[in-house]
Amino acid sequence: MSGLLPTAQQLGGSIGVTATGLAYFAPADGANAAFAHAMAYEAAVFVLTALIALRLRRTGSGPEQSRPGPTSGAHRPTARRGARH
Repeated sequence: MSGLLPTAQQLGGSIGVTATGLAYFAPADGANAAFAHAMAYEAAVFVLTALIALRLRRTGSGPEQSRPGPTSGAHRPTARRGARH
């Protein structure tokens, strides 16, 4: 399980670089048009990622939602009468 995050990051980076390369080398009239294709792809991916991040932030689905807060008292130690230390 500890290798899942790095594996997903490497896979995402590889797919992103490949897709950007495909957008750059797509049939175009010249280098400027190819660069415009690649930048349009990058802008679209950025906007899509930002929208997904905003959606996740609004729903509150994250690991911090499952932990008890400091005021919940779930793990507060209790003192016993007559307990020896």
